[in-house]
Amino acid sequence: MIMVQKELLKKIICSFSNLSVEYEIEILKHHDSELAFYYVLRNYNNRNFIITDWENIVLDNKDLYWNYLFASIPGADVKAHGKVIIDSGDPKFNFFYLSREGADKEAHIREILKSKDLLYNYACIRDYDWVNVKDHFLAMIGDSIERKMEFVKFFNDGSKREVWDIIEPLILELKDLEFSYLVAKNINWADVRAHEGIVFESGNLEWIYKFARDIKEADRKRLAYPIILSKDPEWNYLYAKDVPNIDIFPHEKVVLDSKNPEWNIKFAINVPGANIKAHKKALADSFINISEIIDQGLKESKVLMK
Repeated sequence: MIMVQKELLKKIICSFSNLSVEYEIEILKHHDSELAFYYVLRNYNNRNFIITDWENIVLDNKDLYWNYLFASIPGADVKAHGKVIIDSGDPKFNFFYLSREGADKEAHIREILKSKDLLYNYACIRDYDWVNVKDHFLAMIGDSIERKMEFVKFFNDGSKREVWDIIEPLILELKDLEFSYLVAKNINWADVRAHEGIVFESGNLEWIYKFARDIKEADRKRLAYPIILSKDPEWNYLYAKDVPNIDIFPHEKVVLDSKNPEWNIKFAINVPGANIKAHKKALADSFINISEIIDQGLKESKVLMK
């Protein structure tokens, strides 16, 4: 016997109720979730209708979309369809199923957390005030810098501002210098002062320098203090060379006092406004011809600028 095509059966199901047993048998032969769903949708309120065989087709096929829809039909086994979705680990359908009455919400949340999916963990925070925000936040940021960069890119969107205000305090709690730098640099509505405070209080010269160099709203005068107090000639040279709109004098003094040939030479050649005579004088006792090296470096830098 030739099997009736699915599309024809679907039209028949949607057009007529109380189909004959022959049609029921033909529909069952397909073992198709979509046909089973529409057949039950048309007949579930009939007095003698039994849902079991049709529901088993959908459960056996494990098609998440049809399990999700079938669970909305009165009399459907919500837990059984939910288990199919839970077992799949799919974050989208686990999130959708949270709104289904009778769903095992904790189990669906666990799958969303395990997936570490940015969108659906974000959606849990946005839509449900009963979820553990910190758990979803930690799932979103993962444990790599690449993941944190994805997180920052994801939130660089004005539509996510409301949730951002909820999770930014959790970012600050981490005291993760690179993460705070990425947030302050890339998210327009980030609390730059708060993230700057994390970096400043750390005393980490590398991230203090990077924050001052790259973040427009940074308080560069404040961030200069730990660099100057470190008396490290390299970081003071880099700060004076790369950080815009600062007073280079205190950084230059650190370099001069160090009498380190490398950083004095670089400062004299590469930092606009440097006191060339002072650097030559600081290294007057050096066994190498400092004046000649500095003068030659300045000539070369002028050539490159033309």
